[in-house]
This record gives sequence, structure tokens and C-alpha cells, in this order.
Amino acid sequence: MRHVRLRSLYVAAASLALLPLSAACSGSEGTDPTSADSPRSATALAEEHSLTAAELKGALLTEEEATGFDITHTGTVKGAGGEWDDPTTVKPAACKVLWNAEKKGFGETAAANSILYPASNSIDTRETLLAAYPADAARARMTSLRKSLAACGEFETKNQYGQSSEETVELEAPELGDEAIRFRTAGQVKTATVNKGQSHHLTTVVRTGNVVTRFRTDVLLGDFIKPDQVARFIPKPDEALIAAQIAKVEEAIRASS
Repeated sequence: MRHVRLRSLYVAAASLALLPLSAACSGSEGTDPTSADSPRSATALAEEHSLTAAELKGALLTEEEATGFDITHTGTVKGAGGEWDDPTTVKPAACKVLWNAEKKGFGETAAANSILYPASNSIDTRETLLAAYPADAARARMTSLRKSLAACGEFETKNQYGQSSEETVELEAPELGDEAIRFRTAGQVKTATVNKGQSHHLTTVVRTGNVVTRFRTDVLLGDFIKPDQVARFIPKPDEALIAAQIAKVEEAIRASS
């Protein structure tokens, strides 16, 4: 894999600069899984069976399938959440779910994630997170995130590294799964005396039955970037990658049922 050392340094620097763990929820409706013209869909099957950590990991795209991307990490968690808990203070408190997607408390049974980079000189990280839930919990998760997104156009974060002012804008979501949402979060990162630059995060979340798939692209810009240059760095969705991942999740659901 190319540029791994450089990318590792970037990830470390990003964490020190309050790189948020954004996430969200649902909006667009997928096709009707009960249509008489189609066989039982992955959606209907997923409502009956929660994938295990091993099944979720197997449902992640491989480097061969994620055309144009390098994969530098994959991992799993049973009873997801505990290993990803985040001490960051968020105001209003209701917005924390947008800052830290992996905060426990939504009844997750397992999760798997992977870190990807474009197979080029880019050091902007992508992350895929698959989470499985028991019956109805995935819907509740999406509903909670949707409410937070509606209420959190702006929020503040603070931790041992400094503080950040965040602005969130909802975008048009792809027509995938049962419901999906897409939003962008822009943050002004700073300490008490120093402007540390900007962070931009593009998040797409898709629910397929009881499996919630979240994609996030993170871009960290230093304070040396001129205002008229920012637009060229704002992340755009990797539509082909996202569609391929959802298709593989659906295959995993069918295979496990």
C-alpha cells in the first residue's frame, strides 16, 4: 500500500486537531421490500437476523472491490460502542451523536469498520462503519440521528486538545437501502490562543433492515489555506464506492439468512 507512513502521520495530526467522528441518519426511502413483483428482499431478511461481527467484517469491501482505494485498517467490535467512547464535551448535548457516531447506547450487537484512502497522493481519509442491531433498534437509531441533525445546525465541542465550532448542512441523500441521509460538517478548530485551521466531514448513512452503514470522508485544512482556496478541498461523495458497499451488505444479509 502506498503512502501508509504519510497517511498515519496525517491521522495522528487530525486527532490532535479535534477531527470529529460525525454521523447521521435517514431521509430518502428505498424500494418497497413487500412488492409482489419481487422476491423477499435483503431488507426483509435483515429484519429477522442481526449480522455477527465476523459477518459484518466479511461484508466490508476488499481492496480489490474498492476500486481506486487503498485499505489500511479493518476491525470489529462485539456489542459496539465501548471501545469508541469519546470524552469530548458537546454543546448542546443533544448534538453529541453527530460528533461521535460510535458512542454506545443504541443497542448495537456488533460492528466492523475499515479505513480507506484514494490510491493516489491524497491523504484524505475515508471510513466505512457497519453496525448491526436487534429488531427495531436500527430504526430508532436513525430516528434519533435525524432529530439531532434537525436541531444541530451549529454546535460547539471541547476536549483536552482544544475546541471547535461546527456547522452542519443536510445534503441530498442517495436512493439506497431503506432510508439514507447525507450531511456535511465544517469545523473551525482552535485552542484558547491559536487558530488551528478547518475540518470538513462528509457523512452518508444508509439503513438496510437492521444494518446501518456509515461512510465518512475527513479533510483537515491548516490555517495556511486561503479562504478562496477552501472550496476545492471540500469533500465530495464517492458514489460508486458507497453503492458497491451497500450491495455487498445486502449480499451478506441474504447469505446469513
